[in-house]
Amino acid sequence: MGLFDAFQPKNATEKSPLKVKDPQGAVSEKIRRQSIQALQLVKEGRFTVHVFAFLGGIALVISSIIDAIESFINNDPAEIMISLYTLCLGCLIIVIEGSRKISFPKAWMYNIKFYFRIVDYAWGRGCLYCLAGSLQFTIQNIVNSCVGSYMIIIGVLAVLSSFGAGVKLAELHAQIDSKRDLKACFSKFDVDSNGSLNSKEFALLMLDMDVDCTYHELEACFNAIDKNDDERISYEEFNEWWSGWGKKHLHRNTSPNFTDILV
Repeated sequence: MGLFDAFQPKNATEKSPLKVKDPQGAVSEKIRRQSIQALQLVKEGRFTVHVFAFLGGIALVISSIIDAIESFINNDPAEIMISLYTLCLGCLIIVIEGSRKISFPKAWMYNIKFYFRIVDYAWGRGCLYCLAGSLQFTIQNIVNSCVGSYMIIIGVLAVLSSFGAGVKLAELHAQIDSKRDLKACFSKFDVDSNGSLNSKEFALLMLDMDVDCTYHELEACFNAIDKNDDERISYEEFNEWWSGWGKKHLHRNTSPNFTDILV
């Protein structure tokens, strides 16, 4: 489930779960403002980078198979090898991005993340997309130029969202002074008391802390903390992120540089 799905009513008559009322029946102005902002974030990101990348992976596979067949007929070993490379990259992208909706064998994802650790990060996936797109340009035809350009654009967007998410997480980290505050912040938005935050609860947490995000930044922040990809942030993951941020990313009183804030 993406962030967009988390905010959707189950049916046309169901009210948005974000419209929280106080005990007297009056809608809290702050919650109402947060609800509007959160819903705007969702609407802006109806089709996420993950969906676009998944579709790009399919386009890579199809175009690579066609190129491989044509290169075999023309007896061009160089183009055959390039086609096989882009075919493998396309399959890799499909598995990485499709695993959110499609049940691939767990061993696949384990091995991918073990041997290709950069795919754990939005910037790493973005670099992978750019690599796949640039290889498409080596076999010059209209289809490959379009697919290659598409993948490079998606790759750049992924890197930019990673950069933006790092800045927003730094802002969030700066507002939490201690583990006591961390626990209080987490518990405040764990409204169903199940020990984890879903995407809706995390969006409200970010808004409550006055960390304004675009949809893609919000999604990248969520994915950066959700290490096991179960689409929920446990307190252990939240604590691990907060505790490790100063060591791996930004120090509270220093200016960030580009490499520090990629997530």
